[in-house]
Amino acid sequence: MSEQNDNSQERNLPPTPKRLADARKKGQVARSRELNTLLITLGGGGIIWLFGANAVSQIATYSRNLFVWASGSAISQGLTEGPAQFSEAMAVARDSALTAVLPILAGLTVLALAGPLMTGGVIFRLAGAAPKASNINPGKGLKRMFSVRALVELGKAVLKFILVGAVGIVAFRFMAPDLMMLGRQDITQALNSTGGMLLGFFLIVCLSLLVIAAIDVPFQLFQHFKKLKMSHQELRDEHKDTEGRPEVKQRIRSLQMQAATRRLEIALEEATVVVTNPTHYAVALKYDEGLPAPVVLARGAGVIAEQIRKLAAERKLPVVSAPPLARSLFFTVKEGEMVPAELFRVVAKVIIYVMQLAETPGLRPPKISDEDIPEKLRRDAR
Repeated sequence: MSEQNDNSQERNLPPTPKRLADARKKGQVARSRELNTLLITLGGGGIIWLFGANAVSQIATYSRNLFVWASGSAISQGLTEGPAQFSEAMAVARDSALTAVLPILAGLTVLALAGPLMTGGVIFRLAGAAPKASNINPGKGLKRMFSVRALVELGKAVLKFILVGAVGIVAFRFMAPDLMMLGRQDITQALNSTGGMLLGFFLIVCLSLLVIAAIDVPFQLFQHFKKLKMSHQELRDEHKDTEGRPEVKQRIRSLQMQAATRRLEIALEEATVVVTNPTHYAVALKYDEGLPAPVVLARGAGVIAEQIRKLAAERKLPVVSAPPLARSLFFTVKEGEMVPAELFRVVAKVIIYVMQLAETPGLRPPKISDEDIPEKLRRDAR
């Protein structure tokens, strides 16, 4: 029933950060093939233009040396030394070729990673490499082939072919007079002219790819966010999963309250008196002759303070309403710590009152004002 309700709801809410993060973990990020094609084509052409001549020159030099050596060295030095020296020469040629080509390969690798980094970032998922039965299912394969997405990709490919082809034809017609003039130039000048025209033709074609990428990148981002849009029910379900379902949260709070109550019960078993605000704060103190100073056993505010007062009433512990002292103890002393020396005098009034109360029932508690608390330990009523 919930699935039917969810399917009937329109997904018109923007995706939350959690939904975007979950999609990213599954490898669902925006990708633009056209941007990758543009970067690799344009950047690769620039890299080849910068390093290609040097690479070709080095490879040609070592290849020429290798063939020169192969034509005369083995014959002049004998067949026994020929194979070993030939292997050494091949190793030198191989290392030289790698050195020449390495900048080009490194640049192309960086460009291949630049496209994903500019959109959704590079994601490594081992789960994506795991075989899936659905990938080899003929029925699902045919469904993907004739889906709306496949038709859109086909349309994009046709439009790209038409655009690039049209740009290439226009550029070729524009360069036709210069091409006809190549036959009248000497070989060196003709080669230089040919290289310049090829570079210009290449750049013009890349400009058409730039137009395609400028359209495709926003489209892919739009499609990605549209796919991840949420319905109101999905947003509520995510909020429940993130914040916790109400019944679970209530159960956790109940367990926490039980644990806190148990700790308070153990603490109040040794308490001598409870000092209150009288409603906002409550502090349980312990004092006996073996202690150098009174010790704070428990303290609390709000619900915890109410629980301390309730447990004190059940155990018939003396409860003294002294708001200035209760606030000062609550904010300056932690559980298990002794009362600071600056509060000895005022706490002593409470302890003496408790001792006298056992002999004189109905004795009125001492009055404690803000003046009785050192100024640096005073806390305003809250």
